[in-house]
Amino acid sequence: MKPEADRATELDALLGLGAALIVADGFTAEELREVYRRAGQLAAEVGDPATTIPVLAGLWNDHLTRAELTRAEDLALGLQALAGQAPAHMAMVAHNAVGQTRFFTGALPACAAEIAAVLEIAPRHAEQDGNVLFGEDPEVVCHQYAACVAELTGASAEAERHLIAGSARADRLGAAFGRAQMLWCGAVCARLRSDIELTRDRAEALVALCRTEAVPVWGDAGEMLAGWAQAMSGDTTGASRIAKGLSAFSAMGVRITLPFCHGLAAEVAGKMGDPVAGMHSLRQAFAIVRASGERWYLAELHRLRAGLAQEAGRFDIASHALTRAETVARAQGRIVLTT
Repeated sequence: MKPEADRATELDALLGLGAALIVADGFTAEELREVYRRAGQLAAEVGDPATTIPVLAGLWNDHLTRAELTRAEDLALGLQALAGQAPAHMAMVAHNAVGQTRFFTGALPACAAEIAAVLEIAPRHAEQDGNVLFGEDPEVVCHQYAACVAELTGASAEAERHLIAGSARADRLGAAFGRAQMLWCGAVCARLRSDIELTRDRAEALVALCRTEAVPVWGDAGEMLAGWAQAMSGDTTGASRIAKGLSAFSAMGVRITLPFCHGLAAEVAGKMGDPVAGMHSLRQAFAIVRASGERWYLAELHRLRAGLAQEAGRFDIASHALTRAETVARAQGRIVLTT
């Protein structure tokens, strides 16, 4: 076995490499997974929460991005258990892991405590750049998903405050990856409001940023949102941008947010007068929901199904789908659905 000092040195190098790979390649590169596997072995030997937390966070991000939410939840709870023994800025990462996992599984009311905990710690660590160790800044991440939670629960003004704060933080850090994260959630929030022009503006800005700064993953997500806005404005070529984005996600192994992305495709198909194609996209979305447990967009998927079924003259299916949408929305603490 290596001397403890050598293990610690190797672990520090691996954590730096992991953060760099996230910024360069996203969360699903096989090389990144191998880096964190090796780092996990070393962290277990070293036994220091300050090094264990970044390793668990890296593994959590990998499983979350692949929509392996059961494993992501286990890792998030492991992070939570270590948070009290680690530096406070690392506790922010643990709270984010728990809160984001709850967000993606649709437990929106349970996110509030985790968001509040991060934002209470953040001012005391404003000079701590999380990108160096984690590949992303925990304060930016918190504002990112907090904006989505707020928008989904009908608090658009609060969502905008998170978008402004998260974007300002990313700008101060000079973090293109963080700016991309905030543009993505800004476009998602605009989509949830059915604001086509705002969705398009934010999504196109995201695509341009990712192209200029070589930011991975988020540009393909931006393509899909921009394609949705383009098609909903009457330009049918927007559908091809959604298809392109879905293909890119598949190639990278990105599965998180796929129900949302297939929902965009379904809505565009309906707009183009093809409810059958739209229902096919929704079947894919619901299959992913069942397999992964990603439920944050589930109420909207049921609402979309209701609209497409009504277009196809299946009023019985439409009525049942709308009831399901309202049931899910109430359980998630939502007041109204997008119309």
